[in-house]
Amino acid sequence: MNEQTLQDLWNRLADAATSADNEKRSVAFGLNRYAEQLGVQEMNLLSVMKPVAESCTTISPSFQNCNDHIMQQLRFELQQAENTSNVDAWAEKLMRFCEVRRPVLGRKAREKWETSSKAALNMRRVTVFFLDYYLMTGDFRFLNSALKLGDMKWILDKGGLLKKTSQSRELNLDELLQMKICFVLTCEINRLRTCPEITFTIVQK
Repeated sequence: MNEQTLQDLWNRLADAATSADNEKRSVAFGLNRYAEQLGVQEMNLLSVMKPVAESCTTISPSFQNCNDHIMQQLRFELQQAENTSNVDAWAEKLMRFCEVRRPVLGRKAREKWETSSKAALNMRRVTVFFLDYYLMTGDFRFLNSALKLGDMKWILDKGGLLKKTSQSRELNLDELLQMKICFVLTCEINRLRTCPEITFTIVQK
C-alpha cells in the first residue's frame, strides 16, 4: 500500500473521530500514535460516551455470548482503562476461540449472527477490539490474531474498500471498521519490517 493510500485512510478515519455517532468516534481510538510515522497532524479526538448497554462484567466471556453491545462496552472500557481484568478475560477467550476455530470461523460466525453481513460486521468489531487491545497492551498475540482475521476476505475486502477512500460521502460503520483494520495492520507491518526478529515471531506463531 502506497503512502497516498495510507494518507487517504487516515483522512477518512480522522473524519470519524469527530462524528456524531458514538461508535464511529471510537474507531479512531489509538490512531494518533501513527501521526508522526505519516508526517501528519494528530486527529482531533472527541470524547466517546459510555455505551448504554448491558454490563459485560456479569456475562461469562465467550464467543457465544459476544454481541455488538458487549463489543462496544469492552472497547469503551479498554479505552478508558476500566474493569481491566474483565476486558483481559474477554480478550483472551475471544482470541483463543478465533485461533482454534479459524478454519471454520466463517461458518461459526454465520451460525451465531444468522446472516453473512451481520457475521462480517461483528467479526470486524472483534478484529478492531484485538487491534485496540494490542495498541493498549503491546501484546503481539492480538496483532497476530488480527493479521490472520484480516487475511480473510469476508472480514476485510481490501480491493473494494480502497476504492471508497476518495469518496466524499459519509462512510458507514462497517466501512470505517475495515479502514481501521487495513490502516493499523499496514502501519504495523511497515514498522515491523525494521524489526526482523519480531516479524519472524509473528509469522511463525
